[in-house]
Amino acid sequence: QTPSLTQAPSLHLQRATRPPFVAAGFTEVMAAKIQHTVVFPLKDDAPAEDIAKLQSIVEKFNQIPGIQASFRPEGGPGMTQAQLFEEVAKCKGAGKGEGEGKGEGKGKGKGKGKGPRQEGYNHCLMVIADDIPTLKTYLHGDAHKEWGPNVRPLFQEGRLPIVFDSDFKLSNVSGGGKIQHTVFYKLEDWDGERQAKMQEVCDGISKLEGVSASFAAGGCGGQSIDETCAALDWPNKTGGFTHVLTVVANDPGCLLSFFQSDGHKGMHDILKQGEEHPLICAMDSEWAITV
Repeated sequence: QTPSLTQAPSLHLQRATRPPFVAAGFTEVMAAKIQHTVVFPLKDDAPAEDIAKLQSIVEKFNQIPGIQASFRPEGGPGMTQAQLFEEVAKCKGAGKGEGEGKGEGKGKGKGKGKGPRQEGYNHCLMVIADDIPTLKTYLHGDAHKEWGPNVRPLFQEGRLPIVFDSDFKLSNVSGGGKIQHTVFYKLEDWDGERQAKMQEVCDGISKLEGVSASFAAGGCGGQSIDETCAALDWPNKTGGFTHVLTVVANDPGCLLSFFQSDGHKGMHDILKQGEEHPLICAMDSEWAITV
């Protein structure tokens, strides 16, 4: 899983040299499952019965062969976002974690070295699909047609969700009681060498006890975001974001160890756009899928 850092080709060249995905016939065999990450800006006063209705629709998603789905509010398992931050702070006070990381696990996540943030997202729908045909079946199926009319009235005024498809690259993760830390990045200045460095960073972070991390470009199976959307017959709803960092931690102490790790510190320099930090959108939620 760890690539060489020597002379990695650009992402454009990597995509150009891979065999094309045959959208109509679905004959291409995908090397990895697909991670379909959707974060929603729901109203703070969304009625509980409406959220319960959405959960009942997610149960229908999970009846589709090759689909695993969960829908969770921001925070952690049984914790609000504020309570999760409190637990992370307690772990820090107890001396858990290593080193002095940048303060993303404290307060509102606005520690040193942070750039602009897109705020207001408070629910995450995570879907893991076996392949493109399976994800297309999900998106155009009856359950998803029921989902839209039920979730859209709950959006904050003038806000839309971020929908992001990427290769599923996590390993050794199981559902229930874990914390999912999701960060979308808008990286206009990017190349294969830095992608390889981020892969190496994630491989190192995944060696931390109770932590698994992945970093993926938008698009699946070597295809671009637009090519993937075309194969799915679905509009591009990424909001301009190009990459996603997904971290699954067993508990707040493990999440703190990620924040304080050398890998977390180092990734900020890799991700910088010139002298500026990129636009990000970050949120925490429960990881509730077994893969």
